[in-house]
Amino acid sequence: MKKIIIFLISISFSLYVSSQQYENFYIIKAKWDAYYDSIINIRGIDSMQGTGYNPYKRWVSYWEPLLYPSGDYDFYKQKFMDYVNEFIENDGELETEVDQLDWELIGPVKMPDGNKTSAKGLGQIHYIAFDPNDTTHNKMFACSPVGGLWRSTDHGENWTNAGTDKELPKCGVSSVAIDENNSENNLFISTGCGEGMPYHEWWQKAIGVWRTIDGGQNWVCIGLNSEVIDRMRKIIKLPSSSNVAPLMVVTNLGVYKCDDAFAIEPQWNLIVEGDYYDIELHPNGNQHFVYVSGTQSSTVIVINYIDNSYFTLPNLGFLPDPDPDENIRRILIENSPVAENFLFIVVSYDRTPHSFLYRYDLSNNNSSLIF
Repeated sequence: MKKIIIFLISISFSLYVSSQQYENFYIIKAKWDAYYDSIINIRGIDSMQGTGYNPYKRWVSYWEPLLYPSGDYDFYKQKFMDYVNEFIENDGELETEVDQLDWELIGPVKMPDGNKTSAKGLGQIHYIAFDPNDTTHNKMFACSPVGGLWRSTDHGENWTNAGTDKELPKCGVSSVAIDENNSENNLFISTGCGEGMPYHEWWQKAIGVWRTIDGGQNWVCIGLNSEVIDRMRKIIKLPSSSNVAPLMVVTNLGVYKCDDAFAIEPQWNLIVEGDYYDIELHPNGNQHFVYVSGTQSSTVIVINYIDNSYFTLPNLGFLPDPDPDENIRRILIENSPVAENFLFIVVSYDRTPHSFLYRYDLSNNNSSLIF
């Protein structure tokens, strides 16, 4: 009887949303928030399985960014149709621009086995990396929060699993760091779903940092497999001699550093607390800095990886705040060896469909809005 009741609750939610799809989003949301709050008060937030609460939260996560701030489905539908019509009217011009980009799907794609007629995809690809010793860029890696780590040696024409499906428990790979001193064999991965935000229920939990020294035939966990580290966003290897492998990884609890990932029992130190999202090594090898960006109230910091000191990047008051109740979703950073004095910063928000691209001049701490 209990299973039947739970099933009917889930069905009723789906039918209700479908039948009320043109009622204002926030009216619907208020009704269901009140309904689930009453259940949470009785059962607790950790005992909501089977109530339809998780499908409801996914529904909110999908629609709220599209309908903010009005919550008007008809208005959104009209905007979407206007976009489609404009796209069709300018199809010739846009097609030419797309053709110039010359995009093509290169995988990785998991093919069906036996007589199966459909293939199961590998999920999203959250990170790609190239072998630093391959000037042809044929050797590359792709990281999936579902499919694990994949390797190609022919610029994406063919892909093979790098062993994470066999040697690790079922887990995603959010990023990979490649040892420039032995790129054929030495790889380090951060696990889980790197795109998870603090308010999301994690669906692919991090299970630590893992290492292989034989090209993926065998993997071992080398630390940070704490129950409280839910999300690992990115891992990088710091420049070093061939004898040691210093690593840095950004997580939901802070930035961690390991002085030697080749040690029998690698030790990890917390450099700075916070929910951090991205990390970039300064492109000039003579500069012992990494740039780290965060989520929500976190900002951009600069870490000296020699003495582990750090400071906040000056003059970040340009970060926009479109709404007092709005939070920064994440700050993404990028730099380039051809423009090492510039740090490019992308800021996105939770509910508003806004992202901002800035160019930050490290030589004078000035910024300019690019897009």
